[in-house]
Amino acid sequence: MELRKIDFLSFLQSRDFLRDIYQLVQEHARLESEKPKVAEVAGKARLIVGRYRNAQKRLRRTEQELKEFEEKYGDLIESPLKYHIDSAVDNIRIIEELMAQRAKTWVSKVHSKSRKPKGKPSKWEVLLKGYDYELKSLHLLASDHWLWQVLNRTLDSFVARSGKKLSDMTRFKLISAICQAAGISHVGATTIKEYLLKNP
Repeated sequence: MELRKIDFLSFLQSRDFLRDIYQLVQEHARLESEKPKVAEVAGKARLIVGRYRNAQKRLRRTEQELKEFEEKYGDLIESPLKYHIDSAVDNIRIIEELMAQRAKTWVSKVHSKSRKPKGKPSKWEVLLKGYDYELKSLHLLASDHWLWQVLNRTLDSFVARSGKKLSDMTRFKLISAICQAAGISHVGATTIKEYLLKNP
């Protein structure tokens, strides 16, 4: 009834609005399809980072053994041989640092919500992560929440531009109906209202 009073139905049936809704629904579907990839990358990264850490430990042990070797047998080693041992220790440190950097690159590929506390990311942003999921949350309903927020802003923006009045509850009912019509979720307007009031 309220929609007829303020002539909001013509907006809801307009080609521009329907095109925008279609694009939002497509983006929602894309986000949903990318979410499993986030978990796959995290699982793969954990294995690889673990192997890098084990390799670094092995290198540190090798470095320590070379130092102990030099201390124990230093009197048998002349200067040129000592140089080669020192050079080997330096090279081990370089390799260890490179492995640490590569481990950080793999940590950077993991979504921030999936990282372990001790996982330190690279200072450089990784562009190819293996997934295209930019939401900050991995919550089961994260893409639904994103869609509710965008639809809320879209409807709010139209109402503001048109100078018409639309009650908040009607707006939340519209969001619920759009989601249901798109086959996304059957969530009541009250649930959407509670979420959007806390997360505008």
